[in-house]
Amino acid sequence: FHNKAAFCTTSWLIKCCFLVRTSDGLAPLIGLLRSGNDEVRRNASWAVTVCAVDEPTAIEICKLG
Repeated sequence: FHNKAAFCTTSWLIKCCFLVRTSDGLAPLIGLLRSGNDEVRRNASWAVTVCAVDEPTAIEICKLG
C-alpha cells in the first residue's frame, strides 16, 4: 500500500511540475526564493526541490539560476 501511495503522490507531483514548467511558472517560482519572507522562501525551496525530480524541469531550473 505505501509503495503504491508513494508512486501516486510522485506521479501527481511530476505532473504538477510539468504544468508549472510548461506554463512559464518556473521563473516566478525561482523569484520567490529571493523573497524577504522566510515562509515564502521555505515553501518555494520545497517546490523547487520537488520539481527538480523531473529531469526536464530540473534542467530548466538550472538555466534560470
